[in-house]
Amino acid sequence: MTFTAGDNWVNNVIELLKDKWDTENVAKPVIQHVTDPTLPKRHSLALQGKDYVLVYHVSTARENQDIGMYRAKQTTTMSLDINTIYQYSRLDSLEKEILRILYENRKNPTDTPGSSLGFNVLKPIRKIDLSNKQYKIWRYVWDIELTNFYISTSS
Repeated sequence: MTFTAGDNWVNNVIELLKDKWDTENVAKPVIQHVTDPTLPKRHSLALQGKDYVLVYHVSTARENQDIGMYRAKQTTTMSLDINTIYQYSRLDSLEKEILRILYENRKNPTDTPGSSLGFNVLKPIRKIDLSNKQYKIWRYVWDIELTNFYISTSS
């Protein structure tokens, strides 16, 4: 049984957001892994004059279970850190587009568990508003959960 590393799923979600983004709804922000060396430091993001969606791995849980043909389940939690300097209306537009993409791709069925994206179910689980009006930075952090079920290879 092979488990996918959490950072691989982060890269898959980044590619999903980049590929499915509809620029007619809202202009595409910079979408990057939080550890990307080309990313400006957190304190200088606002000085860049761009919108950012930073994606990072929070945790991974693996559990063995006997539910039908499924023998194991892996759940990965990651955060989408949405940043803008253009007021709440812009932040809400970015959030709406991200949620549209996530809900359209929340189930990733294949003939066998797992998929090219590496998960079976994706769901947003909570949002935190970390905006700071004093510094004119508007920011939401969405936590999302990705789950994959693994089939037993033994009979």
